[in-house]
Amino acid sequence: MTVLVTGASGCIGRAVISALRAAGHTPVSAGTSAPLDDSVEHIEWDIRAPADNRFAGRDFTAVIHAAGVSGAHLSRDDAHGTNVTGTRNVLDAFPKARFIYLSCADVYDPRRGYKDLYEERGPAELDCFTTEYERSKVEAENVVTRLRPDALILRPAPVYGPGDRRNFPFIQSLASKKGLVELPGGGRQKTALASSDNVAAAVLAGLKHPEAYGPINVADPEPYVLRDAINTFMARAGLVPFRFDERAADLALTTAWMREKTGRKPKDGLDRFAVRKISQSRSLNLGRLRRLLGVEPVQGLARRDS
Repeated sequence: MTVLVTGASGCIGRAVISALRAAGHTPVSAGTSAPLDDSVEHIEWDIRAPADNRFAGRDFTAVIHAAGVSGAHLSRDDAHGTNVTGTRNVLDAFPKARFIYLSCADVYDPRRGYKDLYEERGPAELDCFTTEYERSKVEAENVVTRLRPDALILRPAPVYGPGDRRNFPFIQSLASKKGLVELPGGGRQKTALASSDNVAAAVLAGLKHPEAYGPINVADPEPYVLRDAINTFMARAGLVPFRFDERAADLALTTAWMREKTGRKPKDGLDRFAVRKISQSRSLNLGRLRRLLGVEPVQGLARRDS
């Protein structure tokens, strides 16, 4: 089948492109950034504007919408323009295609940790969130659900893999020159993470099971102790593992709140969004992933015996 993929140059998008090709499908990229694989057809499109006649005469069996912007300091216009209006424009352009939307676990209530969380706990109310990014992901889900109730919405935990420019790179940015990382809570809590390969497997399964719709969590089977996952990732990249120190989570959260109130951006990047994400234990229930899509995810950062 011919499948349109938005956001094909990102961490999830490139994994999806690779998985589609391996499965014998024909992926076509659409967006402002072309995929790394220049053998994949790319159609230039800023999704903040309607598609107009850009896809006239083209027939796509499915659309994988992975494009979006993220970041705690996005303005309302930037976050809403791409994540909400952009999603609406993609929906309008392909009203008959199988639609798979890449949302995220950031639509759940961020004010407290959670264990084995089911999909019905999200999306949370908008006033739960501290960033326009989070609110825009909730609003985008609401648009998809309202316009295409038959669409599949995937909610991956924080994603790692080739092309990750957000999660592990952020942790690396916190390290001192001596390789010491101070984390709220010390990185000892368990948190769900999702290999980009597991997300791509869920996308392929969504194509195979068009009867599956609504939100489905995606993550590696078991949550990780954050500091262990970070150093496993570092070791596999051939980098020197970090040493970790603990910063009081409640103090870090209060400091972040005070900075936000005075309009100051944290030099270390530890705003309330980041502090909560790093210091809380979070895990997702994967029952729908296994039952409706038939996906058995892999533990991508499992320790290997030497």
